[in-house]
Amino acid sequence: MKKQELKELLKNIKDKDYTLSYGINQNDLALMMMDNIGDIDSELRDDLILSNLCNWIIEGVMSTSEISELLKTALDEKHLLKG
Repeated sequence: MKKQELKELLKNIKDKDYTLSYGINQNDLALMMMDNIGDIDSELRDDLILSNLCNWIIEGVMSTSEISELLKTALDEKHLLKG
């Protein structure tokens, strides 16, 4: 998914009180969000990715195993430990 498509999707989710539309796999989307969490676009990074992830975690929408998977992703060589 291209960056602009991701932004539009995340805006739509945020506007619907962080509810996913039918047919969207939350875990796959969360992992895609992690691939863009370091983007220089502050709207995408802060207003959309972080707000969606935080809401899903705080509201208990994501399971413990999904959250654990996100943490592993954040700490891998492609994210926090890159460079």
